[in-house]
Amino acid sequence: MKNILTFLVNSLLLLFVAVIAIAIATLAITKKVNEDKFHQSLKIKVTVIKTLIPVVAFSDGVVKKVQVTNGQQVKKDDLLVRLDNPALTERISVLDKSKNNESAQTESNVAKEQEKNFLLKAPESGVIGDIFVTEGSPIQNLAKVLNLYSNKDVKLIARATTDDYLKIKKQRLLQAYDKRLDQNFAIFTDNLNPSESSTSNNGDKKIGIYFKLKSPTDSDSLINNEDLTIDLDSQKTTYTKPIDLFINFWNGYISK
Repeated sequence: MKNILTFLVNSLLLLFVAVIAIAIATLAITKKVNEDKFHQSLKIKVTVIKTLIPVVAFSDGVVKKVQVTNGQQVKKDDLLVRLDNPALTERISVLDKSKNNESAQTESNVAKEQEKNFLLKAPESGVIGDIFVTEGSPIQNLAKVLNLYSNKDVKLIARATTDDYLKIKKQRLLQAYDKRLDQNFAIFTDNLNPSESSTSNNGDKKIGIYFKLKSPTDSDSLINNEDLTIDLDSQKTTYTKPIDLFINFWNGYISK
């Protein structure tokens, strides 16, 4: 009887030691896997590129009213800036008094056409960039008034190695994460741009890859030149291995 008890106690001790050893080993493996995932996670930066449209004045005058602010979203034909030219306005008033003077009326009509240039409107829907004028300041013909970043045909560009590009091409759609908005945007590859090639610090050759937004209206939310992130690891199909059961267990326990 005593021998049986001794055997049971020793067996339990061995089992306890084995469980502790397995726990320590799997915990160490879990930490190692997490560190490897952190360091090896394939994240690629993509940069938003919007077409820059300079808005210029087509007449001499004075800035009467700036209707927009930097960063403001505007629609096509929205009024951006209102100009004024008191001398021209007064000239039209004088000419219009000569109703029977054909020459005066012709000159008046020409001046009125010129007056239409005092209303500067958005050529495309987009986001207002830098504004170069202030209310009350004089302005000359063809002077730049402001920059508009168009929401039309927005592209994103990334620089990736050949291996990265092959992984990207396997994905029909990718998710690009915008930290500013805490939101993902669906994108797809467009074409390569060898002129955007570069070399990384470790000597890897990288090539420019253009992407497009799946939903063109998503461009309204994005800012020119801001960076989004594609995490290719999170978009791969994963398969559960036996060791994953331990890793998931410890990760779940540690996170509590």
